[in-house]
Amino acid sequence: MRTISSGRADTWREGEGRTVLLMPGISAYVFRYKGQMRAFLNRCTHMGGPIELVDGKCVCRWHEAEFDVTTGERLDGGSAPLEAIVVKQIGEALALEWSIPNDPFSV
Repeated sequence: MRTISSGRADTWREGEGRTVLLMPGISAYVFRYKGQMRAFLNRCTHMGGPIELVDGKCVCRWHEAEFDVTTGERLDGGSAPLEAIVVKQIGEALALEWSIPNDPFSV
């Protein structure tokens, strides 16, 4: 398990998302939704494209696949769900907890 700092909790506005580097070539998409901080691996499970928060859904920027912001499940039932990443608040700071894969090139 690896913990990555992602800034102070009070700097995130409702609906705001940011890309946070987990390791070279692999990032998380972190966002505030309905007051809760959430994060997913920044990789669509269909084509590998980056995701963003749009109208209360996580959406692939490449082909517009839509995923549930709370579960990561694809809304049309297509490909696998997004990989959730644990977001913890430690004092005023946010930390992401993520397990480094055995083969980071397979992510």
